[in-house]
Amino acid sequence: MNKSGNGHHMVSATIQEGWSIMPMTEMGIFIQTRYVDSLLGTSDTTPRKTSRRPIPVHLLHTPAAIITSLRLYSTKPPAPAVDMTPSLTHTDPKTGHATMVNVTPKPATHRTALAAGRIVLPPSTFRLLSRGAVNKKGDVLTVAQVAGIQAAKRTGELIPLCHPVPLTHVGVRLWLDEGSGSEGKEGQECCVRCEASVECVARTGVEMEALTAVSVALLTVFDMCKAVGKGMQIEGIRVLEKTGGKSGVWKWDGADEANEVVGGKIGMEGEGKP
Repeated sequence: MNKSGNGHHMVSATIQEGWSIMPMTEMGIFIQTRYVDSLLGTSDTTPRKTSRRPIPVHLLHTPAAIITSLRLYSTKPPAPAVDMTPSLTHTDPKTGHATMVNVTPKPATHRTALAAGRIVLPPSTFRLLSRGAVNKKGDVLTVAQVAGIQAAKRTGELIPLCHPVPLTHVGVRLWLDEGSGSEGKEGQECCVRCEASVECVARTGVEMEALTAVSVALLTVFDMCKAVGKGMQIEGIRVLEKTGGKSGVWKWDGADEANEVVGGKIGMEGEGKP
């Protein structure tokens, strides 16, 4: 007991003499060595050189213990929830008023659109067209083709919130389709089919231009044939395909079947082609 007490006294005296400025690891080794020497009765009053013997792992205060005890957290606020509900792009969500979509931030990309439709004719009217009868206003299909091209270029003036797009190509094609029966047979859907393709390099698409071209072309056929058959019906006007822009390529579900009938191709004969 006396030896143990002397050892404790010597450790305190040693710390008071200035050994407390030693690094904590070396100081721990020194104190441990002094304590063991005091128990064995081998201690003296002369400071000894600290031992480099390894310290048992359980006596060490490892940084890993500190790291694993830390609570990880972030001060970054959570991202606001994104409303994925579909909305009308031409309506201001705050006021409900009509507005023109701002496409300024969008990059200009190559865009195309293909649209189609038809006008169903009475058999008598269809026979006149199939025989090449010339209307007083001119060749029906040729005039309708020119009308469709002109309409595509003026879509921005006809549709209030549609952007005026610099078109690089407009193609309009019309042809006779006698249906599944013989030419002019009663009960068959004899019709004139129309297809329009439009291209541009712009910040917005040209679906409206293609639809306008088809619509006006078929209206022109109606106007030029109404004298011989007022029971005509315009139907099936739709976009078959569009490319370019953020949404990329889009095809109507029945586009493949429709293309077999109308021969749909982007880049038909018309303005913009040599």
